[in-house]
Amino acid sequence: MVMTLLVIIVFSNGYGSALGEQTFRIGHMGEHDVESIRALTDAIEDVADL
Repeated sequence: MVMTLLVIIVFSNGYGSALGEQTFRIGHMGEHDVESIRALTDAIEDVADL
């Protein structure tokens, strides 16, 4: 049996007007682990061509 898990991770600019355009934050509510953060950073690298 093959199982597929769809995970939606959202990130946005954050930390108010002082740092909002220079930083981003990852909303997590305590639900992320190392694997999900690694998937997110991989996706960011792909989108940003890093």
